[in-house]
Amino acid sequence: MPYGRAVLLSNWLVVDITLDAQSEMTASTTKALIPRSLMFGSLGLFACSLALPAYSIGCGGVFPGIFALLLGPIDLLALHLPWVANPLLLFSWLALRKHSSVPALALAVLAAGAAAMFWFGENKVVIAGASCSSKYIVLSGYFVWLMSIGTQIVAAATSLALGQGSEMSGEAHVESI
Repeated sequence: MPYGRAVLLSNWLVVDITLDAQSEMTASTTKALIPRSLMFGSLGLFACSLALPAYSIGCGGVFPGIFALLLGPIDLLALHLPWVANPLLLFSWLALRKHSSVPALALAVLAAGAAAMFWFGENKVVIAGASCSSKYIVLSGYFVWLMSIGTQIVAAATSLALGQGSEMSGEAHVESI
């Protein structure tokens, strides 16, 4: 039984929308979409950060984010720990996808902490055989990567605030895409 009616007029287009009490899109489903949308926003920002220039070193040129991601494990040998934020962020996405808000939030905050470690300590690069030693200079890709982590924190916190902790009821559950 319809309980509302809306008509949209736009030049030659007339759309008649009838709202039904048993509509597929319930309020709880809409609430479940908010953290999911934020998580996809985080994924999108991360993908953009891979294409953007992430860092530069004085005598070695500019490196895009994909290089930072792929070559980052080598930096772990030099105790450059910010790269650890990548797997932490990945596990946070997976936890939120499984509707585990608390672990997702904890992992995202740990990822932010790991990414922030770039600003502390010695960030010098020594290139074997080169006559220069230079510091890393962060570029736009790094900041987009940080925004990706921040967006995931907001997604997990929103999921937690909406009561979508470790388990969700069947009605509010949004199927995986």
